[in-house]
Amino acid sequence: MSALKRLSQDQIDEYWRNGFVNVGRVLSDDEIAAYKARGREVVLGDYPPEAENRVMWDVRIAKGLVDKPEDPEHAIWKLFNPDRFDAALGRFKFTPALLDAVEDIIGHDIIAFLLMMIWKPPAATGIEAVHHFHQDAFYFPFGPHDRILAAWVPLDDASEANGGLTVIPGSHRWDVKTHKLPEGVENALTFCVDDVADHPEAVSPEVKAGDAILFHSHLFHKTGANRTDGHRRVLTMHAASAKCAMETPLEHDEFGMSLVRGQSYDGCLNVGDLADPAEVAMRRPSAEQY
Repeated sequence: MSALKRLSQDQIDEYWRNGFVNVGRVLSDDEIAAYKARGREVVLGDYPPEAENRVMWDVRIAKGLVDKPEDPEHAIWKLFNPDRFDAALGRFKFTPALLDAVEDIIGHDIIAFLLMMIWKPPAATGIEAVHHFHQDAFYFPFGPHDRILAAWVPLDDASEANGGLTVIPGSHRWDVKTHKLPEGVENALTFCVDDVADHPEAVSPEVKAGDAILFHSHLFHKTGANRTDGHRRVLTMHAASAKCAMETPLEHDEFGMSLVRGQSYDGCLNVGDLADPAEVAMRRPSAEQY
């Protein structure tokens, strides 16, 4: 076994026992400020025309169900794969401290395949943006799932009160369950599983801005509404071992297989096998289409 890059053996044991672990600070104050500032610039309109559908407004705003806030950053849901159009936000995928922690879990050869910057609007907007309990592996047609994880890095201190992460420890050992779309008006593709909604062992860890939680692709997790007056912004990156391979046909081109460390392998996930970013951006449906 190669030497650990960042995590202690206790942290690795915690990850495999609970399905998640806080690996500590991976972003500096300056980096946090830069990502916040660049995210705001994009929300205010600084992005190429072909990326318009990657700047995704909350569905309640898009459908006119609530009044549009004066501040556009209070109306945004997320930037979807912003690395496809913005180099400044795309640099997050190459954060050394983060990749060191990821490497200690899934190995040296790492593919980042999904990047998002996600907001939770303040309570005063009247928007209750919720993503109920779900498993990320439900969305992924490649595996093995033990070698796929998410890195969740808040840019503001995060807690249950402002829409932070809630998880069910140990649920990474469960099979992937049948997911469905929730009833009512929710943001696109926020699939969920009803029978774990009130699980008694769920916990909501408080996470400092710039810290990272890594969690297994089978771990049940959710984020609730922001009940505070402040922002809750987070960068999330999904990563897989470059030794993972497709298990079912890939039905869309939103998984941009980007090698961020190590090497790729024949017969495994194809790196760089992505359609032209401008074409992909234009094919991405907007919130109004859901």
